[in-house]
Amino acid sequence: MPTNITKRKKPALASTPLWGHQRKAISTVRKYVAVFNKDKTIGSALIHMPTGTGKTGVIACASHFLQNAGFVLVLCPRIALRDQLYKEVDGRFFYKLGLDDNPPKTVYNVSRKYPSIREEDYDRAILVMTIQKLHSMKKRNDEPYNIVQSKVNLVIVDEGHYEPAISWREAIRGIPAAKVIFTATPFRNDLKLFDINFDYAFSYTFKRAVKDNTIRNVEFHARPVPRSPEAFVKDIVDFYSKIFQNPQSTQDPPRVIVRCDSQATIRQIGAELQRLGKSYVLIHENFSDNNVARPQERRSVPNPDQEEAIFWVHQFKLLEGIDDHRFQLLAVYEELRTTRSLVQQVGRVLRNPKRKAGEVGYVLDHSEGQQQERWQGFLEFDALIEKEGVEIADFGRKMLREILKAQPGVVYVDGRFRTTFSFDDIDPKDDLLLPATVNVFRTSGLFDLDRLRDDIIYEYEQQDRDVKQIGLSENTHVLLYLTFRNSPLLKSKCFMECRLGVTVLRRIGDYLCYFDSGGSPTPTFQSTPLEPVSVKELRRLFQGVNQAYLTYVSLLNSDIGTRVIRGRAISAARIEDTIPTFDDHSFICRTARGYCDTNGKPIRRYVGFQRGKITDASLGRQPLKDYLNWLDSITTILVADSKPIASFSRFAAITDVPSDPTPMNILLDVNEVQDLFFTNNYKGITADQAMRIDDACCEVDNGAFKLVANGKEWKANVKYDHQDRRYFLNAPDIDALYYTNDEGLKGGVIQYLNREQSFRIIPKSEGTFFALGRFYSPILKFGTKYDDDQIGLLKVLHTAKCFSEIGSEKGSTCASDESAWEDNSLFAIIDKLGVGYGLEDQFGKPDIVVCDDMGTESADFILADIKNRRVIFLHAKGNSNGAARVYAASPLQEVCSQAIKNLRYFSRYGNEDPPGAKNWHTRKWSARGVSGKVAKRIRKQPSELNTGLKVWRKIQSIICDPYADLEVWLFLGRLFSKGGFEAQLKSRRPAPEAKQSAYLLFSTMNAVASSGAKLRVLCSP
Repeated sequence: MPTNITKRKKPALASTPLWGHQRKAISTVRKYVAVFNKDKTIGSALIHMPTGTGKTGVIACASHFLQNAGFVLVLCPRIALRDQLYKEVDGRFFYKLGLDDNPPKTVYNVSRKYPSIREEDYDRAILVMTIQKLHSMKKRNDEPYNIVQSKVNLVIVDEGHYEPAISWREAIRGIPAAKVIFTATPFRNDLKLFDINFDYAFSYTFKRAVKDNTIRNVEFHARPVPRSPEAFVKDIVDFYSKIFQNPQSTQDPPRVIVRCDSQATIRQIGAELQRLGKSYVLIHENFSDNNVARPQERRSVPNPDQEEAIFWVHQFKLLEGIDDHRFQLLAVYEELRTTRSLVQQVGRVLRNPKRKAGEVGYVLDHSEGQQQERWQGFLEFDALIEKEGVEIADFGRKMLREILKAQPGVVYVDGRFRTTFSFDDIDPKDDLLLPATVNVFRTSGLFDLDRLRDDIIYEYEQQDRDVKQIGLSENTHVLLYLTFRNSPLLKSKCFMECRLGVTVLRRIGDYLCYFDSGGSPTPTFQSTPLEPVSVKELRRLFQGVNQAYLTYVSLLNSDIGTRVIRGRAISAARIEDTIPTFDDHSFICRTARGYCDTNGKPIRRYVGFQRGKITDASLGRQPLKDYLNWLDSITTILVADSKPIASFSRFAAITDVPSDPTPMNILLDVNEVQDLFFTNNYKGITADQAMRIDDACCEVDNGAFKLVANGKEWKANVKYDHQDRRYFLNAPDIDALYYTNDEGLKGGVIQYLNREQSFRIIPKSEGTFFALGRFYSPILKFGTKYDDDQIGLLKVLHTAKCFSEIGSEKGSTCASDESAWEDNSLFAIIDKLGVGYGLEDQFGKPDIVVCDDMGTESADFILADIKNRRVIFLHAKGNSNGAARVYAASPLQEVCSQAIKNLRYFSRYGNEDPPGAKNWHTRKWSARGVSGKVAKRIRKQPSELNTGLKVWRKIQSIICDPYADLEVWLFLGRLFSKGGFEAQLKSRRPAPEAKQSAYLLFSTMNAVASSGAKLRVLCSP
């Protein structure tokens, strides 16, 4: 299209220098509008044009120049796209073509207030707004919507593939005017929310656009899967320098789009670009504009004419809506998982406004060919559209019609004659049979059942489902749907499977009852907030004088340690008749099965406490009327002030959100993933170090805390979200610092912690703590009335003066003859069996002493007394820097996790060998940071036990003795003081870190006891 016209003419359709396919598209719209206005057709026209082929120009010309389309409404899904469309339609499109920028109609950008337009000017007006804005006008039923509804002649919907929600669609359908849908990707979801009339559909395929030089061709380049952000960025930079030689010599050098899958990886890529001195901008919804501390981060997409950065890194923000021919290279760090999003992303590097022959958009595929395979599938689909027409995309309803057509009117199935199913004549009251199962939620004052219904329908439509809504009453809705999915057995071939499903929504008082036969996730929409039903209410479902009892419970440990037994299950004829275990009180009941007394009859019932799942299996399937009555009976029990059976009282109590959940102390638990994250080259930290959180227990001040990681202090924040009822961490530097190659953790360590809620928090409100996503009322009661006889926590603490003086675990230098460890170390105390340190009686006289420290050890030392049948697994942890600690939750968590992880070796029925046992007698001891070696790791043994495995077999034989004494020792040098700790437990306001330490010791004590062993903690007086 020419841009060098010096004398600017008034815009007109004939004088506007359009491409041939643009004129054909406008001609299709003109024919459709003419026929529609004569009441000779229904439905919407469809214009399919790939990104970069001038779709905005067709919208501008159709809006200004078509006859019988005086008052035009242009709709789009997002504010940024609205503003861009407004500028183009208002004249910028014509100005870029050398025409005057004052087109014939007045264009209004409708953001907040509806514009003031005189009656006689409506035929020369164009409104540009978001679909959400139109919906809000309709919902308020205000005068502007009535004006639009009565006066608009033509509705243009840009980016139709965004599948507006059902309520939005109804707002559009409420306007009785001609409608034209524009889309760049005519996949099935684009078409089903609008009644497309394929007699008025225009398609300009990608293949044709490339052949016409309207857009660039695409070259995929297979690249190795990046080992790290550093390797990925280096590969992009090298490719850029090779393909675009001397790019800085031009005024507008080519630009690069980098696609990531999380804000963490965006920051990691940005950190590496900064290190290499490249200009870049980072764009994510959770970032802030004008952030002085992080100037490269943006929430809004910058204007390419004002932002000079070469590398633009994002997650979703650059999939659409940014049109600049300088973007010519796309690098995908984490693969796009749908072909649609890939096509949208590739479209950003295809613009060829001067229609130069041989222009190429480059895509670097770091996904082992997965992205190129998706792209090839798109090209095959595009070729089929060119051959058979765009209507092939609407296969779903055609498929349904053919399936029903193939069935005879009456079929003998499952032992009876059945008539053919039809959406149009099904009666749910007579035709549906539903199992007695439901999820129950509490509603808030903002809850809107109709909005929830619309949101669910919207989600189902996005999942390629055809839906029929049946409203039984204002409080009860039934949604019938057909699911079309490709067989999960096929990778790239297509075999569509069809399945009927039903969703029931029933509001009863303050409860929402939700059932979906397809197992869809329970509804969690911000527009219709729902809260979980309290455990106290759900426990009432097991009540009755004689016939209510539990037969099965699944339990979750309230301890957050990743090395502990996270869950267990109890099954019995009657759980109330079993003897409680010593640690039942630390476990939370997640699910329960048993029997309840209903009208004198026992009903087999299941309750899931986390999601309010209730099932009465013995009732079987029942007609809809009976099912709704069953829902009523369930909610009646929930609101009744009745007492549940006593079996629940033996388990931990989940409490409501405390009055003030402000975090005062946080203890992070990264043990499970710490070996999977590594450092980037970031702010002075050397790349590829293993992640090391040096102090994971932190005081929180007004939401902020300082985290020591890999030897450096970093800022972080934590806050409680009342709507999600969870705590959320934010630490941009930690996001940028650590990368991982584990696909499930690519979102970063902070996202992992938030997702798993892998931390324990002491809130400002007394008497509660937060773990595993819930608040608990702990069995540990602190303060002036603390009674250790009930807990026994202090009884496991044994003191010696040496632990106040010696903090080094292994010393710094071994003996020159490789005979022993440095005297002033915890390892030396163990090696000497406490002789000279006042610990002789504690150690006794073991026959076997082995140092298993090195790599994946089972313990630092293992001691065994053959005659007295005693085995000790000893774990040492010291503090050699700074002042001695009274209580130190972070290192305590580390050593406790290590001890609990290795409890499996105490199994009397296990046959697992410690990984290093076979080398105990051959491999010398050494450690990073310690000079020298210790030649003998088997420090003491009977002479006949002359190999490591023989030594272990003897230890194992003692462990297997049911009368043996098994012990776990924690050796804490300058880390813990029994006196100081006890003083804190009994003080009026115990320090949060002291509480964290108490929870850790208590859970460790329970875990050790559950393996049949005893815990002993040796520490300072």
